[in-house]
Amino acid sequence: MSLTSWLQPLRSYLGGWASVPTNIVWDLHVHTSDLKPLDHDEESFIFERHALYFEATESTCTSHLYTGGQEADFLAGLELSMSLACDALGGLSIHGAAGAVNKTGYLMPGISGTGKSTAARYGGFEEIVGDERILLLPHDGDWIMISTPFWSSGRTQCPDRTTHKLDVLLRLDQSVSLELTASKPLNSLEWLLRSVVYYGTDEGRREQQLERAIDVVKSTQHFRLGFTKRGPWAWKLNQMHSSCLSTKFEQSIYP
Repeated sequence: MSLTSWLQPLRSYLGGWASVPTNIVWDLHVHTSDLKPLDHDEESFIFERHALYFEATESTCTSHLYTGGQEADFLAGLELSMSLACDALGGLSIHGAAGAVNKTGYLMPGISGTGKSTAARYGGFEEIVGDERILLLPHDGDWIMISTPFWSSGRTQCPDRTTHKLDVLLRLDQSVSLELTASKPLNSLEWLLRSVVYYGTDEGRREQQLERAIDVVKSTQHFRLGFTKRGPWAWKLNQMHSSCLSTKFEQSIYP
């Protein structure tokens, strides 16, 4: 497939990441044909959607995408490969936004319509990790937020390639004023799990993702944030957060 204009923003994501604790090389082969292979390995990861056919062999970190050449199909194949690579590194692919202010990293997971892109766009964060898809990778007892080349339709350019330590997990609520309230660990876990991106059906994988999500909640502080569209408000959020009790949630999140 030739490098067309809609692929140009992805060029900055090519190559290794010096700031990422661990890397993995994953080969994505694009076949501009909607004719899928007749045979496949029983252990292969398979995903089909309309004319798109995606097959991955995780043991060799290789995937094949069969498509008629549509942009959406290519991006789907790229996202599927990225999610599988993240899972292989012990991480989570999150539907959410993330930003940093005053050296504090905030993750704002949520399904469509919860205000992720609005918060990232108008919040006034010093650094925006992303507003649509964030990768989380474990590192020395912490979790690192990693940007991806996926962004909301309202953005005019691809997010910058960046990483930041995750410090605070936020559940977003649109409000007439800025409000920050503590969130119970179990409620935060439930909200985070709703935002974990996984296209497979393997129950063992689901259990692994649950354990990883539990660790994310235990390793961070978590709050509900009532926010306004009019910004910036990120520095005020940081001040409100700093005034709260800075205690990691070590207690069990099981009822």
